Amino acid sequence: MPTIIEQIKNHKSGDKTLNLQGANLHGANLHGANLRGANLQGANLQGANLQGASLQAAKFDDKTVLDTGETWATYLREVAPIIQVMLALGGEVSELLRPRYEQFIRFKDAGLIPRVTERVRGL
Repeated sequence: MPTIIEQIKNHKSGDKTLNLQGANLHGANLHGANLRGANLQGANLQGANLQGASLQAAKFDDKTVLDTGETWATYLREVAPIIQVMLALGGEVSELLRPRYEQFIRFKDAGLIPRVTERVRGL
């Protein structure tokens, strides 16, 4: 049976969905990994390197732990709105917030950040 990391490395677009539900990927080097369409519900990605990873159509849930340590629910509630406001105001992103900005763009480009209207409706 291949390890989780081997499954990720061997995953190709168009293959069946990569099921990583509840997987512990703490500290994993997923740089450039193809996680397109992967089920990451409840997965622990804390400390994982997601730079360049393809997250298109990946599935997170409220319990998914992100590379920065917070859950997806906390991220959407506390981090994403701040970055969205900064972008809307056209402000320059400080060096301190640059990693969070890049994380936000990675999630947004992958279609994981819901539109503001979708989030408001869910409150």
